[in-house]
Amino acid sequence: MRRIITGGLVALVGLFVLAKVTTLGSYVGTLWCQAKTEAQRQVPTKFELERVRHEIANLDQDIDRMVRPIAEYKVAIDRLRQEVSGDETALEGKRKSLLTLTEGLKNGPQFITVDGKRYKSDEAKQILHREFTTFKKFEDAVSAKRRVLDAKEQSLKGTQEQLAKVISQKRDFELRVTELEATFEAQQVSKIGTNIKLDTTRATQIANDLRGIEDRLKADLEEGKLRGSGLLTETNAQPQGEVDVESIRAHLEGADTTTKTVQKQ
Repeated sequence: MRRIITGGLVALVGLFVLAKVTTLGSYVGTLWCQAKTEAQRQVPTKFELERVRHEIANLDQDIDRMVRPIAEYKVAIDRLRQEVSGDETALEGKRKSLLTLTEGLKNGPQFITVDGKRYKSDEAKQILHREFTTFKKFEDAVSAKRRVLDAKEQSLKGTQEQLAKVISQKRDFELRVTELEATFEAQQVSKIGTNIKLDTTRATQIANDLRGIEDRLKADLEEGKLRGSGLLTETNAQPQGEVDVESIRAHLEGADTTTKTVQKQ
């Protein structure tokens, strides 16, 4: 019973430690990802664009390193192709020669001529056997060389396609980074009006001063008009004689009367 309890406790402790270790690893991994992302955000966009353009330029070196091996590989394949073509031509000539020999032996002649020499039928058959054995070996060798050639040509085709893909990708990358640079420059220009902080205190003061001068000139003009109209003289003049108070009151009360001013003689 104690062994069972002890084993259970050990298993629980193991699971607890495993959970702790796993959680710690998760925290560490998350913190690392966050730190990496934050570091990338701190890199200025202009610097990042220049870095990517530098990497695109380095693709030229990668392309150069691919071109020479491909060229040498193509030369080797061309040489092998010539060898296979020559071997196949020779193989076909040997095939025709053996066919001619078999045709000559078909009717069981007593003598037969092989390569300009006269042989008995049995000797000719022995020659046919030896030549055919050699032919078979040569045929197998040419067939194997043909398979190698086909495989190398397929490999060369794949490599050339890969090179063309890298070159095409480089052009696409150059176009994309150029477009991104143009977008970045446009955004920088659009931020000029919002990022520049101007001290408008002086401008505000100048505007107020100009308004004050304008108001002063308008007031001077109005003052001149008022003084030239004679209104000020009439307004300031003192009434002569007695004022008819009753008439004024009657007018104010609505009576159909007019104000009369009695002038003293």
